Amino acid sequence: MNSAKQRSFLLIEAYKEYLLTVKGLALNTIYSYEQVLLNFVDICNNLIAVTESNAEQYVQGMATSGIMASTQSHHISTLKMFYKFLIHKKVVTESPFHSIELPKKTKTVPKAITEEQMAQLLHAAKGNEPEDLRLQALLHLLYATGVRISELTSLTLSDVLSEDHKGFIRVMGKGAKSRIIPVGSQTQQIVELYIKKARPIFNKKGGDFLFPSPKYRDKPLSRQRAFQLLNAVAQPLNIQISPHGVRHSFATHLLENDANLRSVQKMLGHQDLSTTEVYTKVADQHKKKIVEEKHPLNFLLEEN
Repeated sequence: MNSAKQRSFLLIEAYKEYLLTVKGLALNTIYSYEQVLLNFVDICNNLIAVTESNAEQYVQGMATSGIMASTQSHHISTLKMFYKFLIHKKVVTESPFHSIELPKKTKTVPKAITEEQMAQLLHAAKGNEPEDLRLQALLHLLYATGVRISELTSLTLSDVLSEDHKGFIRVMGKGAKSRIIPVGSQTQQIVELYIKKARPIFNKKGGDFLFPSPKYRDKPLSRQRAFQLLNAVAQPLNIQISPHGVRHSFATHLLENDANLRSVQKMLGHQDLSTTEVYTKVADQHKKKIVEEKHPLNFLLEEN
């Protein structure tokens, strides 16, 4: 490995330490930034020698490769912040990304899993084996709380069994901001059954995570493995599922049943209400469909 690339890796490590100790960011957030920076090092080799032309070529390459606008924005924002850090540390004098603009993102209406499909998934997950109990706890918590998959896998026993917050879970979200989310009694019972009968089998390496890794000590179940478990139950039912899709369903189904928008915003951990308002479009479409199918005015003239 050449010295320029080695120094680039050292700068990334210094930045990670800064994000953790000074900014107080969550480990999952820091990891996502690190992956962007490591990918960029593979392309440019030397972070200190990157020019504006290099930065423009990198951004253009993402655009022509068909990478989603949201992913492009994440990469560009990460690199902008990283070079601000380098300027602050007097490693460089200016950022090669300072004139790069973020691509415009269009707010799309999320595709939610229907209530009927969720019922099918929950029924298919039933069983008494440890793997069944873990799957039930995963699926119920995702749908009951709308948490992100990274938030779910980061849960500890104290987050779900706190005597101070009985019937609630404590979630550590983006920017290391915690929030308290209510949990229904049925979900609470399923989680407690999993903890009692199944979790010890998966926690042979030790640790406090609610969903521990069976392979690594004091590590949670990986997000990729959680997705695989969900997909395994959904595939035979011909249902497309993802952890984020279940999160969409949580918000959509609550709003379809006239839940308060700000309450849903707080449970989802959205800073901006407009982010949550995207789900109201789905709920409005659902209500429009009910009117079209059920309102008698749509049939009276046909009968006459």
